[in-house]
Amino acid sequence: MRDVANLLLVSLVGAILSFSLYGDANAQTRGGDATIALYANTSSLDPHFQTSHIGGSILFGMYEGLVTVDEDGNVIPMLADSWSSSSDGLSYVFKLRENVSFHNGKAMTSRDVQASLQRYLRISPDQTMKKLVKGIVIKSSTEVEIVLHQPNSTFLSRLASPSSPASIIPAEQSSKPLNHTANIGTGPFQFDAWVPGNYVRLKRFDTYSANTSFDGPTGFGGRKTVYFDSVTYRFMPETSARVAALEAGEIELAEEVPALAAARLSDNPRIRIERVDQFNMPTLFLNHSGKPTNDLWFRRAIQTALDMNEIMAGATDGTYSLDNSWLWPVDRNYTNVGAEYYNAHDIDLAKTLLAKSDYRGENVDLLMSNISFHKKIGTILIEQLRAIGLNVRPMTVDLATLSSVIQTDDGWNLAVNGFRAAPFLGAYAYEPIFSGDGNWARIKPEDNEQMQAQWARFSTASDIEIGKQAWANIQALTHSNVTMLKLGNQVLLVAVSERLKGYRPFAGGERMWNVWFDNATAVRLDLKSRRIKS
Repeated sequence: MRDVANLLLVSLVGAILSFSLYGDANAQTRGGDATIALYANTSSLDPHFQTSHIGGSILFGMYEGLVTVDEDGNVIPMLADSWSSSSDGLSYVFKLRENVSFHNGKAMTSRDVQASLQRYLRISPDQTMKKLVKGIVIKSSTEVEIVLHQPNSTFLSRLASPSSPASIIPAEQSSKPLNHTANIGTGPFQFDAWVPGNYVRLKRFDTYSANTSFDGPTGFGGRKTVYFDSVTYRFMPETSARVAALEAGEIELAEEVPALAAARLSDNPRIRIERVDQFNMPTLFLNHSGKPTNDLWFRRAIQTALDMNEIMAGATDGTYSLDNSWLWPVDRNYTNVGAEYYNAHDIDLAKTLLAKSDYRGENVDLLMSNISFHKKIGTILIEQLRAIGLNVRPMTVDLATLSSVIQTDDGWNLAVNGFRAAPFLGAYAYEPIFSGDGNWARIKPEDNEQMQAQWARFSTASDIEIGKQAWANIQALTHSNVTMLKLGNQVLLVAVSERLKGYRPFAGGERMWNVWFDNATAVRLDLKSRRIKS
């Protein structure tokens, strides 16, 4: 009995010692340096110029806007405490939260908000807001008014949109040109280091002013708390490299893991697999500004030739679904109008349509990124398009270069990319993509009048059903005109170290606030030897 008693005593002392050193395994503990692997690089940390999942994952830790989105994409306050709109819908007054400071210690005021939004309207790739906003007026040190040219039912959603963030920065930074700001925001993380093409590191902002009107975090807002000392975002486009780094303990999270790799990793007790079903809509972009993709018969030949099932199965190892809609089924505006154009895979008909075009065997430049997923799609696309007689010339670049090139009229015909924020946020997010001077299909405004008319109807609709019908018309036009070709719906699989607690995957990007190591002391000792030095 004495031996048993001694054994129990030793066990009890060990448990107490373990708790005092490392804390409760289920408690939120402070400290540690987390490293996560993103599947692509970013070429910009500008607070007003980003449209990618990669950029958002980094920037939304540093920067915040007046409003943002919750877990379901609804508009919620962030730096604004509240807001009110005029009866005619032409102005919105935002009351700012008090005691919010920037990373440089300066208190945020309405002057910073005004200057930031003015820069956002100049810099943002989403020119829809620039046409919508008439002026930004300082009402007091804590109140700002945004005046519109005309009422717009989507204004607040656009202001909250993470796909083109209206970040608030110090007023003295607002005159800086694109990519020349000093990386100063109000977010829970502050900038620490950036080695382009390699990594970005953020560190905890110790005097961050959390939004206490919320009980906890939600979407990109809510009450945010940072437990890590720092978070390093490594750029690792090769899937095998991300998986190997996770297994070796070099990183805590690997994004976009293929299904076969995820199945193998799920047998590892140190790794868990997280899943986001409504994650990405892989898309084939078509450049309407130059030959041969400016020819409708040519575009319809491509549309008719593609086997979406083969493309999505080959690229995702089976984690996909087929659907022609630009919205997720849970969206109130969801419709399958235009489905008759989708996934036809009729080679003979495609050849007939191609013969009606002006195509005479010239090169068709297909742009794809060096991301494994994109390269898989591109390989299958090339095979399918060559089967109808197209002389496809593949061009592989990094994602940042691809994103830049497809915003121009020259140097490409087709491009592999996709949409993540837009389908999550809802129909309004597609307006700058499908319409306007900067539309992503490079369609001239005079050739896009039907589309622009439907967007005007959608944005000013006072009735839900009128808005739904306008959106259905917009989606129909994207299919009949072959604006761009949706390939399918991709499921996101994220492999996460078991020591990373509190993590929740999100369609809008990675969120590393309210996430912690269960044994922060031990992890700090373990990670100290492998932390990336700037």
